Amino acid sequence: MNNLIDLRYALRNCNSLEINTSALDSTNVNAGFMDDLWMYNLSTTVSAPTTATACSRSTAGALNVDIANSAGSNKLYFIGSTLENYNTIWYRSFLLVDRLSHQGGLSYTLTTTQTTNLPTAALTRYTDGSGVMIGITTYGALNAGFTGGTVTMSYTNQSGTSGRTAVATTMPAGNARAIGTFGIISLQSGDTGVRSVESVTSSITATSGTFGVCLFKPLGIVSFTDTCIYFNNFIDGGFMGGIPEIIDDACLSLIGFTDKQSNAGKGVSRAQCVLHFYESPFDVTPNAVNWDDISWFTASLYGTISSKQITGIKNSIQLNLTEPVTTPDDVTLWYRVTDTEITGTQTDAPPTSPWIQIASGSGTTFTVKNNQWVSFTCYGANKLSPASVNVVNVSDGNAVIDSFNIEAVD
Repeated sequence: MNNLIDLRYALRNCNSLEINTSALDSTNVNAGFMDDLWMYNLSTTVSAPTTATACSRSTAGALNVDIANSAGSNKLYFIGSTLENYNTIWYRSFLLVDRLSHQGGLSYTLTTTQTTNLPTAALTRYTDGSGVMIGITTYGALNAGFTGGTVTMSYTNQSGTSGRTAVATTMPAGNARAIGTFGIISLQSGDTGVRSVESVTSSITATSGTFGVCLFKPLGIVSFTDTCIYFNNFIDGGFMGGIPEIIDDACLSLIGFTDKQSNAGKGVSRAQCVLHFYESPFDVTPNAVNWDDISWFTASLYGTISSKQITGIKNSIQLNLTEPVTTPDDVTLWYRVTDTEITGTQTDAPPTSPWIQIASGSGTTFTVKNNQWVSFTCYGANKLSPASVNVVNVSDGNAVIDSFNIEAVD
């Protein structure tokens, strides 16, 4: 794209919002606890969830409610933010997250296993659970004199294993009790993500207090070092975590890390924040590629190997091709995707893993990334007439990117 179109995308994909930056007195937030600013997006009225809900950009409180999903095969990325106030901000860092699933109706005062509004709603993004984390948000304040305790839960991990037990999270007496307080739950050793939470157990001694579970995907951290106007991007600094892709219908939210100072007597309670996005075309058309014809040796049944590199794409694409012959004893076509070129003639009878046979009829679809090599060979028992094979780019409207022949050699 040219610079003018780039600028159009950058200007179109931004959103202004107002956040209550002194919603909580940070002296009430113990180390390890944060503030769920989904509760304090002043442009939207947000209430505690009453059911198990899969969150999207239309969920009340989503920061990107006015940002359209990426068009067609394009990708949408978060590239920075601007935050402005006129005194001192109470947060030194914000965690930008995709809020995937949340629920409410849990009680800090109930010490038996709770399943209200559980399990959590099924994930609609990051569905394998990899990198997905668990948080708890306080929706009804704990009484001022509560004497502490822990919260733990049973969940299903990224591999689909249920009955995993989270590490008990301590709620220290007198701290972490205000509405909107957010705590991250540590997973059982060896787990790298969560698909769902099935039950929660509290051992807190309190007379009041409600909370809910939130599943979220961290995208990056926005940091501030001074007052007034902050420009955060990936060149000048202030944003950590790379340039995260914003998946269609993501529910963007901020979690605030407090500065551990009281906001008593300070005059600023709000900050104006602009989120900046960039929509980039998703290049799914590789540079020209021409596989060699494959020679099938009738005496040995083996075939030559044709190996070509895929270049000129930004992300992975899917290729498809159909085996040109269908009789069970006829020649069969095989493929491999590798990071380096394969040369010579295959000599296994028939080829063995990691070679994969192309299915006849509906064909076989496989994924290839930029700079990887796609190799084809054949093996068979019967003589075959010249057969043409089409390589189809499923990711680009089933465009045929090349054709090659399989020819018998006596």
